[in-house]
Amino acid sequence: MMELAIQSILVRRDMAAPPSAVWHAFTSADALAAWYHPVGFSTPRESVTSDARVGGRWSASVVVPMDGSAHHFFGRYRVVEQPSVLEYSMYYAAGDDLASATESGPSHTVIVVIEALGAGSRVTLLEYGLLPAGEAVNAQAGMESYFDSLADFLSCSDD
Repeated sequence: MMELAIQSILVRRDMAAPPSAVWHAFTSADALAAWYHPVGFSTPRESVTSDARVGGRWSASVVVPMDGSAHHFFGRYRVVEQPSVLEYSMYYAAGDDLASATESGPSHTVIVVIEALGAGSRVTLLEYGLLPAGEAVNAQAGMESYFDSLADFLSCSDD
């Protein structure tokens, strides 16, 4: 049996984009499709939803280029304080049968804080929940890569 433990991931980055642009990146379905994946991976636009209000749903599927597998992330917004704080649940499902994925299993909590920093922003993401023992290191590296994609997206964005 796999040993699970509550583990956390913390990423903090300074971005050369104002809080409004970072907020848009985290709450717009089109923006999420452009960056919500590790570098070199993809997020099909049709897999992304974002209803950024308390109780609203979000979803995004990340496709792994090495084998074409899909990994689905989804949940509900819990706190929406534009343009500075988002909190949402995050559930996970793998494979083609996304219809069977429900919000009844274990989930993670994700908190994003966006602060003005000169002409840019400081973005802090805290994610915590049950992970297999030792997986926090891989999850941390994965989220760091997501933030690399976010920085690339924001450097090309006009907002």
